[in-house]
Amino acid sequence: MSSRKPKHGVLDYFLGPGAAGTIAFSVAEAVEKGKPAVLLTEARDLSAEELALIAEKELAVLGPESFGVAAPREGIHHCLSLSPILPGRIAFVTQSGALGAAILDWAHEHEVGFSKFIALGRSPNIGLGECLDYLAEDPYTQSVLLYLEKVEDVSRFLSAARECALAKPVIVLKPGRGDGRKDGLYDAIFRRAGLLRVSRMADLFYMAEVLERQPRPKGPRLGIVTNANGPGLLAADALRLAGGELHGLRDVGGEAGPEAYRRAIADLAGEEDCHGILVIVTPQPATRMADTARAIVEASRGYAKPLLGSLMGGKLIRGAEAILAEARIPTFPYPDTAAKVFERLWQYSRSLSGLYETPVFGREGEDGTAVIAQLDGQRGKMSAAPLRRLLSAYGLHWDAARSGTGLKFLVTSRPEGNFGLVMEVAAAGVVGEVYEDRVSVLPPLTSTLARRGLEWVRLARVVSAAGQAALEEMLVRVSRLVSEAAVLRELRLVVDVEQDGSLWVSEAEGALQPQGLARELWPKCLIRPYPRQYEQRLRLRDGGEALIRPIRPEDERRIVDFHNDLSERSVYLRYLQFLKLEERIGHDRLARVCFNDYARELALVVEREDRILGVGRLQRNPLRMEEAEVAFLVRDSAQGQGIGKALVAAVVAAGRAEGLKRLTAELLADNRAMRGLLEKQGFRMRMATDGATLLAGLVL
Repeated sequence: MSSRKPKHGVLDYFLGPGAAGTIAFSVAEAVEKGKPAVLLTEARDLSAEELALIAEKELAVLGPESFGVAAPREGIHHCLSLSPILPGRIAFVTQSGALGAAILDWAHEHEVGFSKFIALGRSPNIGLGECLDYLAEDPYTQSVLLYLEKVEDVSRFLSAARECALAKPVIVLKPGRGDGRKDGLYDAIFRRAGLLRVSRMADLFYMAEVLERQPRPKGPRLGIVTNANGPGLLAADALRLAGGELHGLRDVGGEAGPEAYRRAIADLAGEEDCHGILVIVTPQPATRMADTARAIVEASRGYAKPLLGSLMGGKLIRGAEAILAEARIPTFPYPDTAAKVFERLWQYSRSLSGLYETPVFGREGEDGTAVIAQLDGQRGKMSAAPLRRLLSAYGLHWDAARSGTGLKFLVTSRPEGNFGLVMEVAAAGVVGEVYEDRVSVLPPLTSTLARRGLEWVRLARVVSAAGQAALEEMLVRVSRLVSEAAVLRELRLVVDVEQDGSLWVSEAEGALQPQGLARELWPKCLIRPYPRQYEQRLRLRDGGEALIRPIRPEDERRIVDFHNDLSERSVYLRYLQFLKLEERIGHDRLARVCFNDYARELALVVEREDRILGVGRLQRNPLRMEEAEVAFLVRDSAQGQGIGKALVAAVVAAGRAEGLKRLTAELLADNRAMRGLLEKQGFRMRMATDGATLLAGLVL
């Protein structure tokens, strides 16, 4: 059996350089020839003996029922497709071989290329999460298209999808709209990860093309320029039906030529509250299609707004289409399609910006630890008294006797199969049931995420601003409760909210975990909540006390202050290069630094009197999740207080608690202080090939 490890994960065996020599086409062949990867295309179940060999030999397996893999740029084509696969910048991952065949045939006809093609089939040990982690690192992949029918490891998928979406667009096509409740759970996952969901196969490629060629809109308002009123009105209607906003419709008239289009586009591009432009051109006698296309290109230069074209017709528009295509302006045969594409583009942009947004958390309630501990030995349905104490510990007031004239909402939390604990917010009573006015959200929530969720509940749109703020805070509190109280299995609350913002719980029911269910089988949140177990007190050498704790999203302003107290020498030792302050404190960067996905990264900070004195970071290798890289930094004015030593010990202990097998670090050879701290924790050092960098490793 080959002992070599893939450089970037198991998919390197199928798609990386030299992959052709690592693939076997049966488990027996892999064992006999010592190959680490198996591609199975036939439709059959793996035998118990084969599954045992896969586990024993740690084989990477795609299939059974895989349609194959391809990496055209690397010359790899282990695929059943009868059509050649062109190289491109789009990666396509599918759970359906039949759909993969259709997509590849369509792509060949339309000269669409792929960076990677992966058909999973019923793979026992490579899933969507592994694919997304691999493609996030692939330099040849500009965007990722997914066709999925179900997700087995939802937590792994969500973590990988969010990380990939931060780097490049991920567009999802998933059937199954008929099951509204379950489909809503998938929508919740896609929204939380920043993925763009589409409903048609053609939209996969429409959106990939637009995202590659045009900037994302900064708002929802689309301006339309047309020389035919009818198509313009159809586009405006389609935009409104899709949930978008019309900035304005400018009919330049059937006699309009290139100059009229140039002026209209320049005017809209200069208007701040216009966030995108759709240009509709029909081939009328005065139009001069090619010249008009050149005018559109010229007018679009220098503006950071998306511009889409709809050229209507047949042979008369081909030359103009080519001119726009060369200028990277997407065109659509029908203006209503283009309008809906813009609205999807805005929704995607808005969802993605939420990943970078500094979250706001509701005001903290009392510490619920003591109340939860009292419940730990209890099981089954909760009586009123302990439920009231639990709600009160999280700042939720239950008053069954109080009456009001406000609106009622139903808030529930319950396990949903492999989705873990899911919260649902709905209009209470008949309205919510008849109109299915509800949305699923994944705890834990921030105020930002709570607000985004409420936007999908129609009843919430008629609540006053004060009521909206109260609802947001209530959802954050409930999400914190269900995230921290693992013993709580189900919760059902009817919440009343008045227009003045007063809010209370009028009905409440709760159920604890059932008798006999092992603790490790209790349903959990897909997204790991704040890991409070890593908090500890630290006595500094000056006699003061500090708190070591996991980083929180709201720490961004504290991290900015931290970077303002770093010398160039400290920065160079930490990052192995000079980084300007503006680069280090940029919002997009710090949003990722502070908003940890605790399933794959953990930053511990040392805090004293609302100031961060030091940071230690543990970052898993997404393609080998049992390994993690560590790094440490202490602000200059706090050095010499024992902070570095405490952080190294705390991060190593956290690595052990997380079940990691190996920690690594990279440091400059002349960073003697950090070398000494790491060696005291058992790290072994070796010199890198550059002669200036040390590579440290610790087997846990």
